[in-house]
Amino acid sequence: MALTYPDYNNLRYVQSTPIDVYWAGWRSTTTDLQHAGWELSAYEDYTRDSIHLGIKNKEYDIYGYGKAFYSYANMHRSGLNFNDIVFDNMKMGRDIHMFEHPSIIRGMQAIDAYPELSMDKISKLSDLKVFRPMPIIEQQLIVPEYDVDSLLNMILEKQQSSRIERITNEIRARPAQQIHAQIVSLRA
Repeated sequence: MALTYPDYNNLRYVQSTPIDVYWAGWRSTTTDLQHAGWELSAYEDYTRDSIHLGIKNKEYDIYGYGKAFYSYANMHRSGLNFNDIVFDNMKMGRDIHMFEHPSIIRGMQAIDAYPELSMDKISKLSDLKVFRPMPIIEQQLIVPEYDVDSLLNMILEKQQSSRIERITNEIRARPAQQIHAQIVSLRA
């Protein structure tokens, strides 16, 4: 029986399938955790066949960290089925000490744990992502176009009433001036 490999140029697979997470006798999935308000981040390490998961709940001030092993090189045998990935030894608490390589900690990125069909082109092993990155929400700032003179005039107009009031108050606050000497010049 010969092994057949999928056509990675036209590959479609589901990213962010619900993955089981176990800790202290509790079971959940990554999708359920995100739905319940937990923030999730992950680092997929293709060289060490591992996935690192970090979770955080701001409301309860609790953090979690776990690692799962998955053979990326043999994933074609399972038909890109990520259901056999399990985070079964999550460390949970308000203060967690991790002993991992700094590149893993720096590589953790926010993920979106809701399943979605991936249409990305696969050209290398690292393109096969178990988790989808968190979408970036862009906020647009629309600024009307003005030249410098019109902007300065707008600023002066807006400040005009307060400027006049400030100058008037400064003049009233000054003591009355008395003339003590007068210079007279006689020019012939």
